[in-house]
Amino acid sequence: MKRSFWLFFSIAVLAFSVSSCAKDDDENDLTFEIVGDYIGDYVDIDQATTNTLVEVTKVSNTRIKISNPGDNLFAPWEADIIMPTDNTITSGVATAYAVSFLLVPDPVSFGFTRDSGETFAGDKQ
Repeated sequence: MKRSFWLFFSIAVLAFSVSSCAKDDDENDLTFEIVGDYIGDYVDIDQATTNTLVEVTKVSNTRIKISNPGDNLFAPWEADIIMPTDNTITSGVATAYAVSFLLVPDPVSFGFTRDSGETFAGDKQ
């Protein structure tokens, strides 16, 4: 009887610890609402505007990759992200690119600005 109790107790502790880890991973995933395709205007360093698709993909729970697969207007790059308020996600550290996502209203809006003057502003599709 005592052995059965310890076996049951060990299995319960293991199951609880695994389920707790899974919930923590989901809660810390900042990319959940922002991964996807965005259509908007890209302005290059010569101030020429192009309506294009920008793709945001998940690298990790706090890191994304931004690319322009169809038009290749800029080289793909990655950014660390943070969530300073309930409605915004931004780049976590100062880099050559500043990233911003506005989560409300629907659809999600996304924009970036580069030190060279290149910008993008678009909405999630």
